[in-house]
Amino acid sequence: MRLTLPRPAISRLGIKLFAVILVVNVAISGLVFLAVSRSLDQGFIDYLDKTQTQRAETLVEGLADEWSRRGDWQWLRASPRA
Repeated sequence: MRLTLPRPAISRLGIKLFAVILVVNVAISGLVFLAVSRSLDQGFIDYLDKTQTQRAETLVEGLADEWSRRGDWQWLRASPRA
């Protein structure tokens, strides 16, 4: 004796609804990913610009102090790691 289970009723409308919902979810997920990725990239670029500007300003101040104290760049040529 074979036991047969009832076959679930899947209508064409159910398949179409599933496909539409799946496509919409994939599209929304893709858009969210792109928005977050772009936001993180822009934030990181802004951070890098800010830190580079701060480092350059610190370097300028140090070099200006040494120039006013020594009057030339000879000390820098003699010791490049300074």
